[in-house]
Amino acid sequence: MNMYRVGRTTTFNNVDMPYYKCLRGNSSLEGFHKALSNMIPGPHCAARPYQVYLISGIARWNSDRASDAVFDGGGWHHRIYSALLIDRLNTCCRHLFGEECLGPR
Repeated sequence: MNMYRVGRTTTFNNVDMPYYKCLRGNSSLEGFHKALSNMIPGPHCAARPYQVYLISGIARWNSDRASDAVFDGGGWHHRIYSALLIDRLNTCCRHLFGEECLGPR
């Protein structure tokens, strides 16, 4: 029994890569596979930048899933993925305003 079908193809570095659609169900893993195509910013990319984009995208994916797991999706959501920058910004905000700037949504 097939669980995926080819929805479309995308060309990266002159190689046709299939975009699969799930035939049944919807899970985090299927959402991850859908998000993979958005992790690479363009149709042409050398091997090393491709790996950097992919690792960065996976780190963002894991951060978002960790946030979703906290308090039934009420965890912290922000567009900055650097823990050092988030900590520094929150330290400055606590010092100036007495509260954190990046908090629960």
